[in-house]
Amino acid sequence: MSWIDLGIRGQRLFFYGLTAAAAGSVFVVLLLLIELVSKWKYSRLKIWWIKAAMLFYLIPIASVFVIGTRTIILPHGGIAWVSDFWMCSTLPMKKVYFVAGSIWLFGMILGIGFRIVQYWKLKNILKGNIPLEDDLCERLIKEYKEKNQRESIEFYQNDSICFPMTVGSVRSKIILPVKRYTEKELHMVLEHELNHVKRHDLLWKKAGLLITFLHWWNPLSYILLEKLILQEEIECDIRTCENNEHFTMKEYGLYLAGMPDDNNDMIFASALCKSKKDLFRRLESMVRGKKHKKRTVAASCLILSMLAVIPSYAASEGVARMNEKWIAETEVATEVEAVDYHALEKTAKASEDESVEEIDLTLEGEVIPVSTEVTLDYTIKANTRVLYSWWELKEGARVYVDTKSSDSSITYRIGIKDGSGNMTYKEGNGNMNHIFTIPSAGKYAVYVENRSNTSMQVTGWARYSD
Repeated sequence: MSWIDLGIRGQRLFFYGLTAAAAGSVFVVLLLLIELVSKWKYSRLKIWWIKAAMLFYLIPIASVFVIGTRTIILPHGGIAWVSDFWMCSTLPMKKVYFVAGSIWLFGMILGIGFRIVQYWKLKNILKGNIPLEDDLCERLIKEYKEKNQRESIEFYQNDSICFPMTVGSVRSKIILPVKRYTEKELHMVLEHELNHVKRHDLLWKKAGLLITFLHWWNPLSYILLEKLILQEEIECDIRTCENNEHFTMKEYGLYLAGMPDDNNDMIFASALCKSKKDLFRRLESMVRGKKHKKRTVAASCLILSMLAVIPSYAASEGVARMNEKWIAETEVATEVEAVDYHALEKTAKASEDESVEEIDLTLEGEVIPVSTEVTLDYTIKANTRVLYSWWELKEGARVYVDTKSSDSSITYRIGIKDGSGNMTYKEGNGNMNHIFTIPSAGKYAVYVENRSNTSMQVTGWARYSD
């Protein structure tokens, strides 16, 4: 893979990353503002808003809109571009992307390394898992497995933990501290942890971790992960106490308040109550949590998504414009000298006399080989450059271009462009043709550029030949 290709890919990845970060950050800021002015009576709605924000961080939705509204068209196998943002990366840009990419990669590796250390700590704790030996536990676990159709869940005890937890997003395991539970306490614990399993909370938590890896430089990504973890616990609390015949909300709250405090950051597990600092917010949310219809959730998420997409789209457009301006400032265009084919034809006729040496006018005495031909027929808008079919060509290869404009008064260019922004062109009106010689190996595209303020219809062909 050439440096040009790496530069182009780096340019696209940075564009996608910046637009995704812009959209996700707008979403988080809106959530924080709504929290300031509202007490979130509809607590369950919040978890869906948080998950929607996560999707914005992971999927560059705004950049997709930018691409769709202003760049790609496919005329007769070619690609038309209003600008060259997507297919070019100049030398200064490659250097900037290389440095920025190195910093980003280094930060991501540090973040992943830190989480790997946490993961191994948890793995060492889980080595102390032992089978359950309590008859009451075994009986209730069997009932809950059948009730929730979760026969594959494994249950263990461990004397190294202070609170019940769930681990494993694919093969779930529920780990209980080694202690005696009352039947009511077991109902609370099993109901809560099974709600985590049913809602795939650990999977969402891992998606949140992925966001912090990709956007490690963005503090809002860490805020989003913290809110996700807290809101998952709140949602499980509400569902656990909802219409439960085994205990009341007050009894459940007192049980949470009586659990020991442990500030270990077990990011790879869902714990019943790992820290007391969030306990008050959990209890408060349980009391004022309200039900909501699915239509309310969908409408709210849609409105918030629109509010997030608008500024992130503007940011995406701004980033694209900056890159296009950067490329335009570093483009190098060279006009070739016109070849007088009529003069060559006269010379050829003069050489027909048998008394003189016959001259073959094929360039360098070679016969034009069979090659790939591209149709250039297309209506080109004002001040637009159309690039057709990028090809990997060797040094010394030739590109044959022959075009005709529907309006002979319009000035336009035909030429070739490489991946670094270097262009060789011929400018004129009406009918134009030229044979371009490739100066160095690399990717090249034939282009036709409308230099006027009105649209023009171009017909013709181009042939790439080695």
